Amino acid sequence: MKNGIAKTIEDSRFELISWVMDKAPCMWIRCINPVYPMASIEVASNDIKATTDWTTAYAQFTSGSTPGTVDTAQGNADTLGELVDTINNFDDWEAGIIGGLRADATSGLATLSECAVYGVDVLVYQDSSVIKAIDVCVGWYGHARPKNFRAELYWLEALLTPGENTVTLMVYECDDRAKSDTLLFTKIGGNDGVSGVFPDNGPTETPIHVAKVGNRIVVRASTSTSSKPSVATDRCQVQCKIVRAIY
Repeated sequence: MKNGIAKTIEDSRFELISWVMDKAPCMWIRCINPVYPMASIEVASNDIKATTDWTTAYAQFTSGSTPGTVDTAQGNADTLGELVDTINNFDDWEAGIIGGLRADATSGLATLSECAVYGVDVLVYQDSSVIKAIDVCVGWYGHARPKNFRAELYWLEALLTPGENTVTLMVYECDDRAKSDTLLFTKIGGNDGVSGVFPDNGPTETPIHVAKVGNRIVVRASTSTSSKPSVATDRCQVQCKIVRAIY
Protein backbone atom coordinates (compact mmCIF):
# COMPACT_ATOMS: atom_id res chain seq x y z
CA MET A 1 0.00 0.00 0.00
CA LYS A 2 1.17 3.51 -0.78
CA ASN A 3 -0.31 6.90 -1.57
CA GLY A 4 -3.25 6.33 0.78
CA ILE A 5 -4.81 3.42 -1.12
CA ALA A 6 -5.76 0.08 0.42
CA LYS A 7 -5.97 -2.98 -1.78
CA THR A 8 -7.44 -6.44 -1.30
CA ILE A 9 -6.16 -8.48 1.64
CA GLU A 10 -7.16 -11.73 3.30
CA ASP A 11 -10.48 -11.64 5.10
CA SER A 12 -8.94 -12.43 8.48
CA ARG A 13 -6.44 -9.56 8.53
CA PHE A 14 -6.58 -5.85 9.21
CA GLU A 15 -4.64 -3.28 7.23
CA LEU A 16 -3.40 -0.06 8.80
CA ILE A 17 -2.96 2.81 6.35
CA SER A 18 -0.54 5.39 7.70
CA TRP A 19 -0.05 8.18 5.20
CA VAL A 20 2.16 11.22 5.65
CA MET A 21 0.77 13.91 3.35
CA ASP A 22 2.76 14.20 0.14
CA LYS A 23 0.65 13.66 -2.96
CA ALA A 24 -3.03 12.84 -3.08
CA PRO A 25 -3.99 10.45 -5.89
CA CYS A 26 -7.41 11.74 -6.80
CA MET A 27 -8.20 9.95 -10.09
CA TRP A 28 -6.97 7.52 -12.74
CA ILE A 29 -7.09 7.72 -16.56
CA ARG A 30 -6.33 5.18 -19.28
CA CYS A 31 -6.62 4.86 -23.06
CA ILE A 32 -8.43 1.75 -24.32
CA ASN A 33 -7.89 2.07 -28.09
CA PRO A 34 -5.31 -0.54 -29.31
CA VAL A 35 -4.80 1.48 -32.49
CA TYR A 36 -2.73 3.90 -30.40
CA PRO A 37 -0.41 1.79 -28.19
CA MET A 38 1.85 4.85 -27.75
CA ALA A 39 -0.94 7.10 -26.46
CA SER A 40 0.26 9.42 -23.69
CA ILE A 41 -1.22 11.74 -21.09
CA GLU A 42 0.16 14.84 -19.36
CA VAL A 43 -1.26 17.25 -16.77
CA ALA A 44 0.07 20.81 -16.92
CA SER A 45 -1.41 24.15 -15.87
CA ASN A 46 -4.73 22.49 -15.07
CA ASP A 47 -5.01 21.12 -18.62
CA ILE A 48 -5.04 17.40 -19.30
CA LYS A 49 -3.33 16.78 -22.61
CA ALA A 50 -3.40 13.56 -24.62
CA THR A 51 -1.47 12.43 -27.69
CA THR A 52 -1.66 9.41 -29.98
CA ASP A 53 2.12 8.98 -30.25
CA TRP A 54 3.70 11.33 -27.67
CA THR A 55 3.52 14.13 -30.25
CA THR A 56 0.22 14.27 -32.17
CA ALA A 57 -2.81 15.63 -30.31
CA TYR A 58 -5.45 12.99 -29.58
CA ALA A 59 -8.35 14.79 -31.29
CA GLN A 60 -11.09 12.79 -29.59
CA PHE A 61 -9.71 13.80 -26.17
CA THR A 62 -10.97 17.37 -26.45
CA SER A 63 -13.11 19.53 -24.20
CA GLY A 64 -12.48 23.18 -24.90
CA SER A 65 -10.82 25.03 -27.75
CA THR A 66 -7.53 23.10 -27.97
CA PRO A 67 -7.48 19.70 -29.74
CA GLY A 68 -6.24 16.88 -27.53
CA THR A 69 -6.84 18.87 -24.34
CA VAL A 70 -9.43 18.82 -21.59
CA ASP A 71 -9.58 22.27 -20.00
CA THR A 72 -10.44 21.71 -16.32
CA ALA A 73 -11.47 25.35 -15.94
CA GLN A 74 -14.56 24.70 -18.07
CA GLY A 75 -17.93 23.99 -16.51
CA ASN A 76 -17.99 20.35 -17.62
CA ALA A 77 -14.63 19.56 -16.01
CA ASP A 78 -14.13 21.88 -13.02
CA THR A 79 -15.02 19.18 -10.47
CA LEU A 80 -13.67 15.64 -10.22
CA GLY A 81 -17.08 14.15 -10.95
CA GLU A 82 -17.60 16.28 -14.06
CA LEU A 83 -14.06 15.65 -15.27
CA VAL A 84 -14.40 11.87 -14.92
CA ASP A 85 -17.80 11.93 -16.65
CA THR A 86 -16.38 14.02 -19.52
CA ILE A 87 -13.47 11.61 -20.07
CA ASN A 88 -15.73 8.56 -19.86
CA ASN A 89 -17.85 10.06 -22.65
CA PHE A 90 -14.87 9.75 -25.00
CA ASP A 91 -15.03 6.39 -26.82
CA ASP A 92 -11.31 5.67 -26.38
CA TRP A 93 -10.86 6.66 -22.74
CA GLU A 94 -11.78 5.66 -19.19
CA ALA A 95 -11.36 7.45 -15.88
CA GLY A 96 -12.39 7.11 -12.24
CA ILE A 97 -12.05 8.78 -8.84
CA ILE A 98 -9.75 7.41 -6.12
CA GLY A 99 -9.17 9.57 -3.02
CA GLY A 100 -11.62 12.37 -3.57
CA LEU A 101 -15.26 13.36 -3.95
CA ARG A 102 -17.26 14.22 -7.04
CA ALA A 103 -17.71 17.82 -5.87
CA ASP A 104 -13.97 18.45 -5.37
CA ALA A 105 -12.52 21.20 -7.55
CA THR A 106 -10.02 20.23 -10.24
CA SER A 107 -8.15 23.54 -10.05
CA GLY A 108 -5.37 21.95 -7.97
CA LEU A 109 -4.34 19.09 -10.22
CA ALA A 110 -0.61 18.50 -10.09
CA THR A 111 1.74 18.50 -13.03
CA LEU A 112 2.09 14.94 -14.28
CA SER A 113 4.97 14.45 -16.69
CA GLU A 114 4.04 12.83 -19.98
CA CYS A 115 3.65 9.07 -19.68
CA ALA A 116 2.25 6.14 -21.64
CA VAL A 117 -1.38 5.50 -20.86
CA TYR A 118 -2.63 2.77 -23.23
CA GLY A 119 -4.04 -0.13 -21.22
CA VAL A 120 -2.75 1.08 -17.84
CA ASP A 121 -4.32 3.20 -15.11
CA VAL A 122 -2.26 6.39 -14.81
CA LEU A 123 -2.72 8.25 -11.53
CA VAL A 124 -3.44 11.97 -11.49
CA TYR A 125 -2.57 13.86 -8.32
CA GLN A 126 -3.63 16.95 -6.49
CA ASP A 127 -0.89 19.53 -6.07
CA SER A 128 0.59 19.24 -2.57
CA SER A 129 1.12 23.01 -2.51
CA VAL A 130 -2.64 23.64 -2.52
CA ILE A 131 -4.07 20.61 -0.71
CA LYS A 132 -6.30 21.67 2.19
CA ALA A 133 -7.06 18.16 3.46
CA ILE A 134 -5.72 14.61 3.53
CA ASP A 135 -7.88 11.98 1.84
CA VAL A 136 -7.48 8.24 2.37
CA CYS A 137 -9.34 5.86 0.08
CA VAL A 138 -10.40 2.44 1.38
CA GLY A 139 -11.36 0.19 -1.50
CA TRP A 140 -10.37 -0.90 -4.97
CA TYR A 141 -9.87 1.51 -7.82
CA GLY A 142 -9.13 1.18 -11.52
CA HIS A 143 -10.72 -0.49 -14.51
CA ALA A 144 -10.07 -4.06 -13.30
CA ARG A 145 -11.51 -3.73 -9.80
CA PRO A 146 -13.68 -6.69 -8.75
CA LYS A 147 -17.38 -6.16 -8.20
CA ASN A 148 -17.61 -8.18 -5.00
CA PHE A 149 -15.27 -6.37 -2.60
CA ARG A 150 -16.53 -4.79 0.60
CA ALA A 151 -14.72 -2.02 2.50
CA GLU A 152 -14.88 -2.03 6.32
CA LEU A 153 -13.66 0.81 8.55
CA TYR A 154 -12.61 0.15 12.16
CA TRP A 155 -10.59 3.13 13.37
CA LEU A 156 -9.19 6.43 12.14
CA GLU A 157 -6.74 9.04 13.37
CA ALA A 158 -5.31 12.26 12.00
CA LEU A 159 -2.55 14.65 13.03
CA LEU A 160 -2.56 18.10 11.42
CA THR A 161 -0.32 20.95 12.57
CA PRO A 162 -0.78 24.12 10.51
CA GLY A 163 -1.68 26.14 13.63
CA GLU A 164 -3.80 25.88 16.73
CA ASN A 165 -6.78 24.44 14.93
CA THR A 166 -9.09 21.56 15.57
CA VAL A 167 -8.95 18.49 13.36
CA THR A 168 -12.10 17.48 11.52
CA LEU A 169 -12.47 13.89 10.38
CA MET A 170 -15.19 13.25 7.80
CA VAL A 171 -16.12 9.81 6.51
CA TYR A 172 -17.89 9.33 3.18
CA GLU A 173 -19.26 6.33 1.33
CA CYS A 174 -18.74 6.77 -2.41
CA ASP A 175 -20.90 4.92 -4.93
CA ASP A 176 -19.17 5.41 -8.27
CA ARG A 177 -21.89 3.58 -10.22
CA ALA A 178 -24.62 5.83 -8.88
CA LYS A 179 -22.30 8.87 -9.03
CA SER A 180 -23.01 9.80 -5.42
CA ASP A 181 -20.99 10.56 -2.27
CA THR A 182 -22.70 10.28 1.13
CA LEU A 183 -21.32 11.93 4.29
CA LEU A 184 -21.65 9.30 7.04
CA PHE A 185 -20.39 11.23 10.05
CA THR A 186 -18.07 14.00 11.19
CA LYS A 187 -15.71 13.81 14.18
CA ILE A 188 -14.04 16.89 15.68
CA GLY A 189 -10.57 16.02 16.99
CA GLY A 190 -7.73 17.58 18.96
CA ASN A 191 -5.91 20.89 18.69
CA ASP A 192 -2.58 21.76 17.14
CA GLY A 193 -0.20 18.80 17.40
CA VAL A 194 -2.84 16.56 19.01
CA SER A 195 -4.36 13.69 17.12
CA GLY A 196 -8.00 13.49 16.25
CA VAL A 197 -9.10 9.90 16.92
CA PHE A 198 -12.29 7.88 16.44
CA PRO A 199 -13.32 5.76 18.28
CA ASP A 200 -11.58 7.41 21.24
CA ASN A 201 -10.67 4.10 22.88
CA GLY A 202 -8.91 2.74 19.79
CA PRO A 203 -9.74 -0.03 17.32
CA THR A 204 -12.37 -2.60 18.16
CA GLU A 205 -13.51 -5.86 16.57
CA THR A 206 -16.72 -4.18 15.46
CA PRO A 207 -16.47 -1.95 12.37
CA ILE A 208 -17.68 1.63 12.68
CA HIS A 209 -18.89 1.40 9.08
CA VAL A 210 -19.33 -1.31 6.46
CA ALA A 211 -19.82 0.00 2.95
CA LYS A 212 -22.12 -1.54 0.39
CA VAL A 213 -20.47 -4.04 -1.90
CA GLY A 214 -18.36 -2.26 -4.52
CA ASN A 215 -18.35 1.17 -2.84
CA ARG A 216 -15.29 3.10 -1.65
CA ILE A 217 -14.87 4.72 1.77
CA VAL A 218 -13.07 8.07 1.81
CA VAL A 219 -11.71 9.46 5.07
CA ARG A 220 -10.97 13.20 4.90
CA ALA A 221 -8.91 15.02 7.53
CA SER A 222 -8.90 18.81 7.53
CA THR A 223 -8.41 21.77 9.88
CA SER A 224 -10.57 24.69 10.91
CA THR A 225 -8.54 27.13 8.81
CA SER A 226 -7.56 27.34 5.16
CA SER A 227 -3.96 26.33 5.96
CA LYS A 228 -2.71 23.33 4.07
CA PRO A 229 -1.37 20.24 5.88
CA SER A 230 2.37 19.97 6.45
CA VAL A 231 4.16 17.57 4.12
CA ALA A 232 6.75 16.88 6.81
CA THR A 233 4.57 16.10 9.81
CA ASP A 234 0.92 15.54 9.03
CA ARG A 235 -0.70 12.16 8.61
CA CYS A 236 -3.97 10.28 8.49
CA GLN A 237 -4.23 6.69 9.69
CA VAL A 238 -7.08 4.29 8.98
CA GLN A 239 -7.52 0.73 10.19
CA CYS A 240 -9.65 -1.16 7.74
CA LYS A 241 -10.45 -4.42 6.00
CA ILE A 242 -11.06 -5.12 2.33
CA VAL A 243 -12.96 -8.40 2.13
CA ARG A 244 -14.49 -10.43 -0.64
CA ALA A 245 -18.25 -10.39 -0.30
CA ILE A 246 -19.88 -13.83 -0.21
CA TYR A 247 -23.23 -14.21 -1.94
